[in-house]
Amino acid sequence: MTDPQKALRDMKRVRVVNKYTFPLSILLVVLGLALAQPMGMVRYASVGLLAFSVLFNFLSVQLIRQESGRSLRLTRIYGNFAVNVALVYLLGQFWTPMWLILVLAPVSTAIYGSRRRTIVASTQASAAILVIHVFRRQNSPLEWGEQFACVLFIFILSLLINESMSAGDPSAAQAVQG
Repeated sequence: MTDPQKALRDMKRVRVVNKYTFPLSILLVVLGLALAQPMGMVRYASVGLLAFSVLFNFLSVQLIRQESGRSLRLTRIYGNFAVNVALVYLLGQFWTPMWLILVLAPVSTAIYGSRRRTIVASTQASAAILVIHVFRRQNSPLEWGEQFACVLFIFILSLLINESMSAGDPSAAQAVQG
């Protein structure tokens, strides 16, 4: 596969990821707010983070299309990750499926990144889940077991997707190995 073909394929993969992951993250937050109905600062901070995220993603996608700079992409990735961690910390105690928002970065990376990048993204998401758990002071064996199940899910799903995406792509054979 030539470099222009690979670049076009990678752009298509990023568009597909954005098409599904961003709406899912918004849906998770909106469902958490609507169904769990947290009050006070949690509600206002969550709505503010959601509004910031929508604006941030809209503007960053526009800038990336114009400049296609690596630093802009990294800013978007880590900006979204920070917002998602804050949302899981705030809403996760009221809406338990909120942790799924942290699965989106490793799964997205698995679709268009190398095995190494997928492992790094999975490690970051897993560490965030465990740190949030520590801050909530939930220490029963059952609660820790649930968190480790989440961590295993993130790693196994991400690596499965990464290897599946690379299986049909001869140019990605090295990415699966490395």
